[in-house]
This record gives sequence, C-alpha cells and structure tokens, in this order.
Amino acid sequence: LVKRYDRFEQYAYGQYDMAQLLAIASNKKYKTTTKEILVLFAKRVSTVQAKEDMLVFQIYSMLIKHSDFHAKNMGIMEVGRKKFIGTPLYDVISVGFYKGDADDLGLPLSDDKRKASKYDFEDMLYISKLLDLPIVKAKEIIKKTIETYLDKFPLYIQKTREFEQIHDLKMQNTSLEKKLFSDRLQSLYDNKLIELKKLGVLQALGVIKKYGGILNREKISKS
Repeated sequence: LVKRYDRFEQYAYGQYDMAQLLAIASNKKYKTTTKEILVLFAKRVSTVQAKEDMLVFQIYSMLIKHSDFHAKNMGIMEVGRKKFIGTPLYDVISVGFYKGDADDLGLPLSDDKRKASKYDFEDMLYISKLLDLPIVKAKEIIKKTIETYLDKFPLYIQKTREFEQIHDLKMQNTSLEKKLFSDRLQSLYDNKLIELKKLGVLQALGVIKKYGGILNREKISKS
C-alpha cells in the first residue's frame, strides 16, 4: 500500500523532519511555532516551487482542520549535493472531520500570534511572507487552493453518498446516535465555508459572489 519515497533502486535520499532540524525531541514536536518551522524551511529548500508547495500545504491544512500538523509531520529531502526540496506529504489528517472544534493547525502561528485556528487573509499572507514568496504570487496560490477545495470537495461528498447507497458508513456521533459519513463531511465543508466568509477571506479573494449560492442554501437549511 505504501512505497517509500526516499528510496530509488539502491540509493537512499537523506531526509530530515523539521523537529530534527530544530533540534526538538520527538515528544516536544508541538513545542514550536509555524513561524519557526517555515523560516527554517525557506532557508533550507533550494527551489521556489518547494516554497509554493508548502504554502499550498499550509492553506489546505487550514481548510480540512489538520490539527495533527506538528514539527515531525513535514520535512525536507536531499535530491542533490546540498540541494533540498520538501518531502511528499504524509500523515495529513482531517481531525476536523470527526472533531468539529479542532484547531486548524497543530501549532500556534508564532510566539506573538498564538492562534491555531480561524486564520484570516492577513494570516495567510503572513505565512507566505515567512516563506519569502512575492505577495502577488502568494495571493494567486491562496485563491487557487481555496477555490479548488470549495469546488471539488462537494464532488467527493456526492461520491460518498452514492457509495453509502451500497455500504453502511455510519459513524458514532453520540452514545445514542450515529451519523452518516457523508453528513460529517458536509458539516466540515459547510462550517469552513461560513467561517471563510465571516473572516472576510472570500471577500478579500473576490469570490464571495461565486459561493454566495452555497452560503444562501446553508442559511435557509438552518432557518
């Protein structure tokens, strides 16, 4: 099921997680900040593409509430003499799927900004600045990542509902109630969409009209 990405024939690529690079013990993997990790990451990687990929990862993690994000769940890999890129993604978990009030990321943004959830557009730009990315390119990446999620995740939910017509995918919701897998996915999606509006992210990206219909349907369903 899993093939090692750090091996090719008889050759082994050197890889290091961010806890190793920051000299943090494994049991202290949450005892750092996103800022510390990204500043070091930006210094070590050799390509702009690696930095852009990391920005996508950060934004996507926020969207799915990847609160298991910590210093050991990201790293760099040596692909040439002192040339590093980011490792392929691993241990990417949507904790928000089964725990709606989970943090968006497992680490605080910085020592000054202790927030670990409800990131607004300025927070996203702050992350892109830590990665030393031009603001115009960063805005483009942020917009594309969020739109891709908002456009494609409903298709995944629909496929899940179709699958549930054949297989029972109920999850324990409370001690006395079970809830469909697809309903939990829908809840994650709806709540994040509403949050992006409340935080002004959709407005900053100029896509509030595009997703207004979805927001209106959600408002009607709750009334």
